[in-house]
Amino acid sequence: MDLEKEESIDLGKLWQVTKAYKKVVGSIIVACAAIATIVAFSLPKQYESTTLVQTRGAKVIIDDRLETMLGNKGNYMTLMKSSTVLDPIIDELYEGKDPAKKPDAAAFAKAHLVIKNTKDTNLITVTAKGRTPEEAQQISQEVVANFLKMQADSSQQTQSLFVQLFDERMEKAKKDYDDAAQKLADFSREHKIYSSDDQIKQNSSISSDEMGTYLQLKDDAEIKKTIYTNLVQQYDQNKIQEAMESLDIQVIDEANLPKAPSAPRKKLIAAIGLALGCIIAFGYSLVMYKREA
Repeated sequence: MDLEKEESIDLGKLWQVTKAYKKVVGSIIVACAAIATIVAFSLPKQYESTTLVQTRGAKVIIDDRLETMLGNKGNYMTLMKSSTVLDPIIDELYEGKDPAKKPDAAAFAKAHLVIKNTKDTNLITVTAKGRTPEEAQQISQEVVANFLKMQADSSQQTQSLFVQLFDERMEKAKKDYDDAAQKLADFSREHKIYSSDDQIKQNSSISSDEMGTYLQLKDDAEIKKTIYTNLVQQYDQNKIQEAMESLDIQVIDEANLPKAPSAPRKKLIAAIGLALGCIIAFGYSLVMYKREA
């Protein structure tokens, strides 16, 4: 009970102490608010510009090797912060300036970029921060433009692999079909079998072994012809799709030119300064209260 009594605070007396030292208390609050306001107005302005992009689906594949190349699109948001995308922008912004102040891609991305994916969608926002509206818009635009160029180069390389793999598959399928068709033709000529299946079955001069071999060769040739024909059709379909979806990303909303700065938030900084001043003033009043207790 004595301990609780010692630790309790008489709010009335605290208020009297605060009034007694009101000049000091008021000075603390005003000083903190003034410092925060000065800081808010002295901080450089910062503007934000946002580009909205949409990712597309994967391309059609023909085998496991090509699936690895086309299916693994990587992390777009990470790629947009890569040196391949950002270095040309950094070089442009820091041209003629002290090379020692030139940031690397990681530092530049941390200071100037906020890239987010809207949850449960295929939309990505690329928000760039700049000292002027034009700089913010430029960074946002060029991040997307450089990324699209990188994707186009990658797509071209992948397409070359796609064509190479398809050519290999079609060349082998064509050779298998030609070989099977030649074997069937050679067997037919050797055994003088040129009739339809019904006529072959009715021809008593053809043995069951010869007929079985002929039908097997005929089925093999038809199967390999079907495989080759399907590959040709799939190749044509993939070429059409590649033309329609040459890039994995498309721009939905171009980078805007911001009208007002996004930072510093002067009112918020001033309010924080005022709140901090009140806390310090309360602490000062509490110290004076304990001294007079």
